Amino acid sequence: MTRRCTSVADGTRCEGAGGFTLVELLVAIVIAAVLMAAVYQVMVSNQRVSSVQREQVRSQQTVRAGLTVLAQELREVSAAGGDLLVIEPTRVGFRAFRGYGIVCDVGSISSRSVTVAPLGRDLQSEDGLYVFADGNSGIEADDQWLLTAVSSAQADHTCGSGDSELTAQLIALGGLSDAQFAAIQGGAAVRAWEAVEYGLQEFEDGWYLVRDLEGETARLVGPLAGGDGLELEYLAVDGSSASDPGDVARVRITLRTDPPARDEWGHTVGDTLTTAVYLRN
Repeated sequence: MTRRCTSVADGTRCEGAGGFTLVELLVAIVIAAVLMAAVYQVMVSNQRVSSVQREQVRSQQTVRAGLTVLAQELREVSAAGGDLLVIEPTRVGFRAFRGYGIVCDVGSISSRSVTVAPLGRDLQSEDGLYVFADGNSGIEADDQWLLTAVSSAQADHTCGSGDSELTAQLIALGGLSDAQFAAIQGGAAVRAWEAVEYGLQEFEDGWYLVRDLEGETARLVGPLAGGDGLELEYLAVDGSSASDPGDVARVRITLRTDPPARDEWGHTVGDTLTTAVYLRN
């Protein structure tokens, strides 16, 4: 800004147009640009940090959720009882526990039916069943779990009376011999199961842990780290690798994620989690 001042009788008079010189404007523009660049860098850095933290949380939730589902299912499995059906590095199939009940009445051998008070969800047609057969109550050696299935299930039945009355179902059992059915007594435990498989499957947006139940596949958690996002190791009692489903005492499960986000050093922010589950042998 340039001003011209002259001396007059009553003092000093200054004249000239107010404003900034070109040099002053350039300096102001440069300072503003530097400040804007600094603010932009802070915003970008904050956004990157937020994205990385979000992906880290998502990865941790993914592996923990997947391990929780598999661990809860496998703890109910008895390899010695034949529950393990498929053992592969990225897939496992087994008879999954789905319900429990008590036999309160046993029908005739020709009917092959029992009255069961379910504790939890009702038994359903085509459910697999384990029924405890005590046989001779004075002999422990003849106790066994009979593998059978629900041929039909009728509701609106009861067990007991008065305050001890329970809602029950009339269950027709399939696949048992006369001797096996005759060994079932009132008070016997009933365990319902269904065949299920867990494994890896690739979709358009990545690899996922899936559950296959009666031919229907459901995505559970993901995306996972490609074909090695799920790793299953089957171990015998002595810790060695088990190749026979009946020898498995423990399953080591590993889940890995590989999200697209990277930290400031360019490293992935995926997570890997491993747990070991002991079976109900």
